[in-house]
Amino acid sequence: GEDFIGLRVGGGFQITEEIFGFANGRYLTDDVDFLRVSLGGGYRLTMIPLPDDINLDIYAGGALEMSRFAGDVPSDTTAGASIRGGVRWHALDNVEVGGELRIVRLNDYVGNHVGLTGRVLYGLANNIHLLGELDIEDGEPGIVFGARFSF
Repeated sequence: GEDFIGLRVGGGFQITEEIFGFANGRYLTDDVDFLRVSLGGGYRLTMIPLPDDINLDIYAGGALEMSRFAGDVPSDTTAGASIRGGVRWHALDNVEVGGELRIVRLNDYVGNHVGLTGRVLYGLANNIHLLGELDIEDGEPGIVFGARFSF
């Protein structure tokens, strides 16, 4: 198994109060290199509205996906789609915690990937956040650091 460590950069935008779009790229490395780029959207529902926008939200959505593996295995680039759902909580004014489950279908050869992510975001400014994740993809753990820009 691989013990990946990597970098994630992403962005998101609010279309309506409930509908959002996102794009992100994730690069993980160990004995092999892994790159995934996602472009998608989703629907957010506030479950517990609290003062000062410290809400508990659930969300669901989908994305177009591109993945590339390289290293000790033959290089392989493939595209597909994903569905995902999760929960997020604005624990403090500048701290958000959450979790996400996703299923990514790339092609018949690669098959389905199941991922589970725990995430913490720390707000540096109104729309810029530092990100830390514990990501488990197909049973393989990874630690991811990065940033998110919201507009």
